[in-house]
Amino acid sequence: MCAIVDTSVANEAFAVDANEAAQKFLEYVSQGKLKLTVGGSRLNDEFSTCGSQFLQWLSRALKFGFAVRVDDSAVDRTEEEIKNSGSCESDDEHVVALAKITGSKLVFTNDRDLQNDCKSLLVPPAKIYTTNDERTKFDSNKRTLLQRAKCGV
Repeated sequence: MCAIVDTSVANEAFAVDANEAAQKFLEYVSQGKLKLTVGGSRLNDEFSTCGSQFLQWLSRALKFGFAVRVDDSAVDRTEEEIKNSGSCESDDEHVVALAKITGSKLVFTNDRDLQNDCKSLLVPPAKIYTTNDERTKFDSNKRTLLQRAKCGV
C-alpha cells in the first residue's frame, strides 16, 4: 500500500495540536502499514522547507523502508509532460507525476485543486485523504482509505 503526502500537509501530523486523522496517517506509515512514496526535484525542494521534525522522520522512514524514493528524473520528465499539456488545475504537476509513476492511489492533501487533478488526471482516479472541512476525525472511511491504498512500487 502506497500514498503520497502533499507538502502543504506534511507538517500537520507533527503539530502539537495535530488532529486525529493526520496522526493516524503518520501512524500507518510509521508502523509499515502504508508506504509513503517520494521523488522528483520539486517535491524534494518543497520538503526541504518543512520542519526539522518532519525531515528527521522522513529520513528514518526512508532508511527503514516505510517510505520509498523513486527516480527523480523520471518524476521530473513526467511533471514536464503534464505541465506542457496544460491539464492541471493546481500547480502540483509534480504530485500528479509521482502518482502516475508509482501507481500510488492515495494522496493526502487539503488542496482542492490538487484533489480535482488527482481525480481527473489519474486512471483510475486517486483517493483523497483530507483533513479539510471538519474531516479531522479518524472514522471508518479514513481507515478504509489507508487500508486499501494501492501501490506500484
